[in-house]
Amino acid sequence: MVSVPSAKAPEFNALLHESTEEVIESIFSKSGMQAMFFHLGKATAASDPVNFHNQLQTMLTSGAIVVEKEIIKDLFIKLNYQYSDSERFDFVDSIKAAKQMYAGEASK
Repeated sequence: MVSVPSAKAPEFNALLHESTEEVIESIFSKSGMQAMFFHLGKATAASDPVNFHNQLQTMLTSGAIVVEKEIIKDLFIKLNYQYSDSERFDFVDSIKAAKQMYAGEASK
């Protein structure tokens, strides 16, 4: 797991959570977002990206990747990072990459 300096980790996690909520609400509406988070339980992209991915995959099957790509795209925009879509997308690896870039900026 990538460690982000403690003062910055809550900020990164908050941005990731915000991106997750905004994307899911924009795709499924507010009530749809609430239903999804109810079924996702405690799994969040920020606290447990692997479990979040697995739960989302179970709920949306092949549609999960569309939601995940939009979450990462929104997160990268919030962080002012360039996002490039690729065929070899991995949600968890994308979060790790964003955390590494964020941690690198935090240590400057």
